[in-house]
Amino acid sequence: PAKLQSKRRGPAQMKLILPILKTRQVSIYLVALVLCCASVAFANVGFGIQLNSMRSPQYVVWGILVLFVIAIAGAILLRPRFWEWEREPNSRAKIVAGCFAAVACLAPVLVVACQHLYLIGTVPASSRVDFDPGPLYSNAMVIGGLTLLLAAFIGPALGSVITFVGYLGLLVVRSWLADVAFIPIYDDRGQSHFPQATVIVLLAIAAHAWFRGSTAWAWRLFQREH
Repeated sequence: PAKLQSKRRGPAQMKLILPILKTRQVSIYLVALVLCCASVAFANVGFGIQLNSMRSPQYVVWGILVLFVIAIAGAILLRPRFWEWEREPNSRAKIVAGCFAAVACLAPVLVVACQHLYLIGTVPASSRVDFDPGPLYSNAMVIGGLTLLLAAFIGPALGSVITFVGYLGLLVVRSWLADVAFIPIYDDRGQSHFPQATVIVLLAIAAHAWFRGSTAWAWRLFQREH
């Protein structure tokens, strides 16, 4: 009888999980991920911000912007769309929400890995002797984790805006006010922050799993926006 109940419970659980999976726009997200990974040739294309002639310009390059693009895409396309139903106690929405959050948080890391491989294949070894990819990977984790963490509490749109505006604000501060060389969770000048980045990613995954992808307040905000 125990084995029979286990066999019955398996298909029943799949019937609960499949509708949750179908509500996410996974196919569109995968297309976006492939396009972002394929854009590695444009990683160094960008523009400079120089608000103070006495300081060096701060460059906004596609190699960083694309990390925000895929993080925002994950927050928006992989968010729950039938949140009230997914909050039913018998659903497996917590597992699904946590798994989708993990994918969305780490997708920027995959894009950085593609950029790194492209660099290895196209730039001579003598020109990249001092290149340390560590900060790129930890920064990608911070971008993905912070975007998803804020998305769970204040919604994907507002969370994405705050994360991106915060990055632009950092560039403005560096260009105008001071030479900020160290920030505890983000640094593009040679120092990686994997412990902090890991904590942010784990908090984002835990928040999405616990709240099934969204808090009640964030869901009401999303409903008002749409």
